[in-house]
Amino acid sequence: MSVAAAVLAALPNAAAFIIHAAPLLQKDDPVAQCADGVQLFFDGRASEALPLLEAGFAARDRVTFTNPDDLGMCALALGRLRDDIGDPDGALGAYAVALEVFQTSKNRWFEGTTLNNVGAVYHHQGRYGEALAVLQQALAIRRQVGDRAGEGATLNNIGEVHRAQGQYREALAAYQQALAIDRQVGDRAGEGTTLNNIGLAYHQQGVPDQALDYYEQALAILREVGDRAGEGSTLNNIGLVYCYQGC
Repeated sequence: MSVAAAVLAALPNAAAFIIHAAPLLQKDDPVAQCADGVQLFFDGRASEALPLLEAGFAARDRVTFTNPDDLGMCALALGRLRDDIGDPDGALGAYAVALEVFQTSKNRWFEGTTLNNVGAVYHHQGRYGEALAVLQQALAIRRQVGDRAGEGATLNNIGEVHRAQGQYREALAAYQQALAIDRQVGDRAGEGTTLNNIGLAYHQQGVPDQALDYYEQALAILREVGDRAGEGSTLNNIGLVYCYQGC
């Protein structure tokens, strides 16, 4: 799955949020830079998107965005790319701007997306209490706006936070809810990821047979959708189960 898909999966009419006036503007104009960066982000061209998003975001106070949500989208995409390159504090700074924009414009859909991404950063920083609090906010909003795919992704993230703390019962409960939604909306990539996470929870509890069952299900789906990174991760997890059983 591309970076854009991972962040903004299942967003309706996502292209409508790309700044269509960009070609009419100067290329050193922050609005144009954000527009081009967001377009490249949606195209999965992260290395090309990042410098444009950085430039547009840094100079955002020099211009007025006709549609404030365009700045929000610039900040949201930038936050994800900063997180991907190992800059969580920079990601949170960008997300803070995105969140302010979407809350001001009452764009609940993207508010939920931003909160979900903030929760993911907190999780990776080991700030589990904060992560769960923010993810619960994201979950409530995604349910309110009917973002079923987003709801599934957030439940998966909640499961990951619980699993990181050894709270396996809570993790599995969240994963099972996410799995049901993945299957309902036909998100095969999400289903594969969730099945892999369920396998991890069982493996970490010392239930290798159930772990292997879920890993095998995940592997078949990840191969089907062409997720090579996910396939490699799941194969590694399968290998670890066999190793712990006697390698």
